[in-house]
Amino acid sequence: EKTTLSALLASFVAIGYRASPLGETNGLDELAAEQRRHLLRLGVAGIGMMQVGMLAVALYAGAIQGMDAHWGQLLRWASLLVASPVVFYSARPFFAGALRSLRVWHLTMDVPVALAIGIAYASSAWATISGGGEVYFDAVSMFTFFLLLGRFLELRVRYRNELRVAGEGHELVPVKSLRVGDQVRVGEGEYLPVDGEVIEGESRVVEAMLTGEQAPVLKKPGAEVYAATLNTRNGLLVRVTAVGAGTRLAAVVATMDRALTEKPPQVAMADRLAGLFVGVVLCVALLVFAFWWQYRPDDALWVTLSVLVVTCPCALSLATPAALASATYFLRRRGLLVRRGHTLQALASIDRVIFDKTGTLTHGELSIAEVQCCAHAAPVDRARALALAAALERACRHPVARALATHDTGIRAGQVDYQPGGGVSGIIHGERLALGSASYVGQTLGCVIAEPQHAMKAVEGFYYQRVVLADARGALAWIVLADGLRPGVRGALECISRLGLEIELLSGDQSSAVGRLAGELGIAQWRAACSPEQKLARVRKLQARGEAVLMVGDGINDVPVLSGADVAVAVDQSTDFTRQAADAVLLHGDLAVLAESIRHARRTARVIRQNLGWALFYNVAALPLAAMGLVPP
Repeated sequence: EKTTLSALLASFVAIGYRASPLGETNGLDELAAEQRRHLLRLGVAGIGMMQVGMLAVALYAGAIQGMDAHWGQLLRWASLLVASPVVFYSARPFFAGALRSLRVWHLTMDVPVALAIGIAYASSAWATISGGGEVYFDAVSMFTFFLLLGRFLELRVRYRNELRVAGEGHELVPVKSLRVGDQVRVGEGEYLPVDGEVIEGESRVVEAMLTGEQAPVLKKPGAEVYAATLNTRNGLLVRVTAVGAGTRLAAVVATMDRALTEKPPQVAMADRLAGLFVGVVLCVALLVFAFWWQYRPDDALWVTLSVLVVTCPCALSLATPAALASATYFLRRRGLLVRRGHTLQALASIDRVIFDKTGTLTHGELSIAEVQCCAHAAPVDRARALALAAALERACRHPVARALATHDTGIRAGQVDYQPGGGVSGIIHGERLALGSASYVGQTLGCVIAEPQHAMKAVEGFYYQRVVLADARGALAWIVLADGLRPGVRGALECISRLGLEIELLSGDQSSAVGRLAGELGIAQWRAACSPEQKLARVRKLQARGEAVLMVGDGINDVPVLSGADVAVAVDQSTDFTRQAADAVLLHGDLAVLAESIRHARRTARVIRQNLGWALFYNVAALPLAAMGLVPP
C-alpha cells in the first residue's frame, strides 16, 4: 500500500508536528531558525520575569505596609500586560506539547506544566479584571523562564557539538559550482560530493547514507556512485552526472536531523521519571480539587494550582540538562568534542582503554629512515624504490602515503587496490607491484617474502616499522619508516592507570616495533599485526566478559573497532570516515584529556544522580503541604 507525501505530512500535522521534505539547504535553515526561535522565547520570558518581578515586589510591599487600592490595581494591570507575551509566546511550546501528548494519549511533563501556567495565568487575569483575589504573574513568568532555560541547555547539548564536528578542520565545497561532465577526484576516506560515474580507479564505497547497508560496495570504472557516500579504500576519478539535492551538505543535514531525535540517556531517564510523575500529579490534583470543593469551595482552585506548581517536574527537567551542558562545555574547552548523547554516561563506566599505535600514541607523521634494497632479478636503487612506492600510494591518505609523497616522480599506477591494515598493490609498466606488510604482499603476489637479515637502526624517542616493496619474483626493497612519540603520552597513560583502568595496545604494525613501544610505555597487554577484524574480535571478547571498552584510533583500519567499542574517540587529523564512527573527537594531540574526561564524566554522573534525588525529594515533600493548603501558588 502506497501513501502520498501530502497524506504523510498531514498525519504529522494532525498530531502537532511540523514536517517538510528534506531539501538541499532547508534542513540547515530550519536548524538555525529553531535556534533563533528558542533563544527569542527565552529572552522574552527573561525580560518579562524581571519586569513582573519588580512589580510583584511593590505588590508584596503594599500588602504588608498598606497601599491605596487604585495603585494596587494599576500594578496588577501592568503585571498582566507584561506577563501576557510570556504566556502566549514564550510558553507556547508547552501548550503545543501538552496538546500533542493528549492527542496521542501519552502523558508528558508538558501536560502539568501547561495546566499550571494556564490556570495560574487565567485565574490571575480574572482576579485582576474582577478586582479581587490573588495574582501570580511573577510565578508564571519565572516558571516559564526556568523551564525554557532547561530545554535550551538540552538543545545546545544535542546540537552544538554535531555542528562543530561537521565543520571542524573541513571546508564544505559549494557543489553548485560543479556542472554535469566535470571530473572530480575523490581520495580515500572522503565523501563523494556529487552523483557520478567512475572513470578511473577501483575502490569500495559505503552507501549506508542511502541504503542503510554498512558493507562497502565495489566500484569499478563505469559504475555509478552517489553523493554523501563514502570512499573507503582507493582514490577515484569521477565524472559528474548530477548535482543538487544529493550533496555532501545534504548528508550533513541528515546527520544533524538524527541528532535532533537523539537524547542523551540521562535526559531520557529524567523524562521517564517525569512522565511517571505526571500521571500521579494529575490524579492527586483531581482528588485535592474534589476535597476542597466540598470543604472550602473558594480555595479549591488555588490549592489545586499549588499542587500543580509545586509538583511540576521543573527541577527534573533542569537538573540533568544543566549538568550535561556544563560537562560538555568543560570537555570541549579541554579539547574533547563530544558528538553523541550516550558518551558522557558511557565514559563514567569505562573499564579498559585500548589504543592504536601509529597516529594515536605516535605522531603518525612518518619519515623515511632507511631503504634496504634487495638482491633481485631486476634490482632497483633507493630513488627508484621510493618512486615506485610513491606511485602506488599516490591516491591514499594514510601516514605511509604522506611519507612517500615527496618522492613522487610522476610514475602512474593502474588498478590500484588498497587494503586497510595491509598495504596497497597496483600495476606499473605492465607488472603488478605491492607495498605493505610481508604477509599482505606475499598473499597478494603469491610469493614468499623473507624478513631482512639486518636489524633496523634505533634512535631514542623514535619507533620504526618496515614495509616491503615487491613484485611477483620477490622483494625489491624494505623501506624503514620512523615515527615519534606524541608529547605527554607517558603522563597520560599514568593518569589513566591511576583511575583503575586497564590499558591495552592493538596495532597492525610489526611485533618488534609494537613490543618496544609497549615496553617503554609500561603497557603490559599488547598485540601486533592485528587486522581490523582481529581488533574488533578482541573488543567483542572483552565486552562479552562484561568490560566497557574505550577505543582510541585515527585511521580507516580502526573504523570497525571504533564502531564496536562502548566509547570511540578519534584523534586529531582523523579521516572523515573515522570521525563518523567516533563518539568523541580529540581536537588536539594531548591524550591526557582522556583521563580528565573520564574523571569529569564520573563526577557528572554523581551530580546528575544527586540532582535527580534532590528534585524528587523536593517534589514528594512539597506535595502534602500543597494539598493541605499550606503552600501558596
